[in-house]
Amino acid sequence: AKAEDNFRRAIKLDPTFCPAYLNLGAMYADMGRHEAAIIELQKIIEFCPSTMIEGRARLLLGVELNQLGRHREACEQFAIVLKEFPNTTLAAKAAEYLRLSQCH
Repeated sequence: AKAEDNFRRAIKLDPTFCPAYLNLGAMYADMGRHEAAIIELQKIIEFCPSTMIEGRARLLLGVELNQLGRHREACEQFAIVLKEFPNTTLAAKAAEYLRLSQCH
């Protein structure tokens, strides 16, 4: 609860502070709060496009969408990571998720 409060406080000070959204999204994902995680991760795509933090958010977003059975949307996120962040560890992880997921 304290971590969540701190992240929310950081966002209140700077609504475009993407690391706080990423940490909230990851925390919610760990708690099994998939919808809440998705909401936070989508904010990163809006506020921090074309950054490595966006790539990390899209990768986690794909995982969370997969957890909810939204496989097509998950596959889209993994494919974006591959396209936008080639030759990175993020792309390697996205390729593995694409291979393991129901992506065609």
